[in-house]
Amino acid sequence: MAKARLANAMANSKGSGKMSAGNVDLKKSKWHTSNLISYFPKEKSQFDDLETLAKEYVFAEYGPASPIFPADGTVVTMGSCFAERLRNWLKANGKNSDYINVPEGLNNSFAVRQYLEWALTGDRSTDAYWYDNDPTAGAYQWEPEDEQKALLEHFKNTKGVVVTFGLAEVWRDKATKNVFWRGVPAKYFDPDKHECVTSTVQENVDNMKRIYDLIVQHAGSDTTIIFTLSPVPLNATFMGRPTIISDCVSKSTLRVAIDQFFNEYKNATNAYYWPSFEMVRWVGAHTDFPTLFEDGTPRHVNNKVVSIIIENFVRKFFVK
Repeated sequence: MAKARLANAMANSKGSGKMSAGNVDLKKSKWHTSNLISYFPKEKSQFDDLETLAKEYVFAEYGPASPIFPADGTVVTMGSCFAERLRNWLKANGKNSDYINVPEGLNNSFAVRQYLEWALTGDRSTDAYWYDNDPTAGAYQWEPEDEQKALLEHFKNTKGVVVTFGLAEVWRDKATKNVFWRGVPAKYFDPDKHECVTSTVQENVDNMKRIYDLIVQHAGSDTTIIFTLSPVPLNATFMGRPTIISDCVSKSTLRVAIDQFFNEYKNATNAYYWPSFEMVRWVGAHTDFPTLFEDGTPRHVNNKVVSIIIENFVRKFFVK
């Protein structure tokens, strides 16, 4: 196609020595632009005011055109430790946020899908892979503390569900391809049966579609669904390379998957993406102010940045 356009331009030049497209002299043409164009901040000083930068360059085009949650509306957050921080902030600031009883480490899309299949339909066909971590004892098989039917009613009464994805690197059963929620207990590990892989973009897109469909079908089509990507870095990797590299691959896989989900589910008008990841990891690379290192910990998001993310979230989604 490109060769054909080039040949056409050369033919139109009629030996003049000037390439053209139609009657446009390509040597003098400006670049095509449109009203959709957006520019990266041009001055370092723009990164000094994080509140303004966040509002104008990160969150400006995300969220509903006008707030959709009542001031006292229930919003469920699930999927990672960052989801819990969101819940805690909303609750402390007068928003009736709730937290579905999902273990903190279950932040891959497979685990979220499996959990929702149980919570919303009663399906426990994957419960052999439901392992969580106890700080003292280590791996243990997770069992629900709540009745499935009670959780279903809980979802039906919520106004919105915020799902935070954190990991693309997962442990799975080689034969069934089913994914363990957190990892394989040492006493069960068998190198002939278990493997650690970086899940693909398409696998995660399929999980996101299933998650969306489950919530819409069982909680209600008027339930707002918000996907986020956790900015918390990967703690460790089993891929035989530096964790920083695996973290980049894992987050990139999930971010592309989220983008692909929204490109393919254009009719999902009740679904939104909230760019908390970009605020921490991309803005943070350009600031003198550390967006991580809360309490001196490299993997903890700075409280000021968390507040900026959530204040913008409340501004966009909650009626005053």
